[in-house]
Amino acid sequence: MFEKLEQLAKDNKKISDFHIRSGSPLAYRQTGEIIKVEDVMVTAQDLKDLLSMNCNEHELEKFNKTHELDTSVTLSGLRFRANFYKTIKGPACVCRRVESKIPDMDQFSLPQALYDIVDFHKGLVLVTGPTGSGKSTTLAAIVNEINKTRIKSCIERGS
Repeated sequence: MFEKLEQLAKDNKKISDFHIRSGSPLAYRQTGEIIKVEDVMVTAQDLKDLLSMNCNEHELEKFNKTHELDTSVTLSGLRFRANFYKTIKGPACVCRRVESKIPDMDQFSLPQALYDIVDFHKGLVLVTGPTGSGKSTTLAAIVNEINKTRIKSCIERGS
């Protein structure tokens, strides 16, 4: 399972999420559509291995106690934001690709209002939108710009 997952992640940048569920085929989301890899069945052991390879003892205890864990996963040098959870069939996980390089605001066609946010000295900024719309990428670019232009503390509160 890991070989196929790593191959897909490396070879196809259009994949945004991997859906890994015990007793189900490996699946991924590409341009909004979920695609199943029918010849790759995920086992509970696959997910236990993924957890043990990427989590410390405290995180493993938390998962066993609460049956849910938000963490990060690294596979073949690629980073993912991961949500582990338990189902009737066993453990499951959704992994969202996270780029390692922080983007610059100039890479995107952002409205002037977002550039103005960089100069704010007080306040609360909310970035909202549906899954996959670029909220985290936008925030990373804004925080990166603030870090480049002045010394400030930024606090991000994820969902």
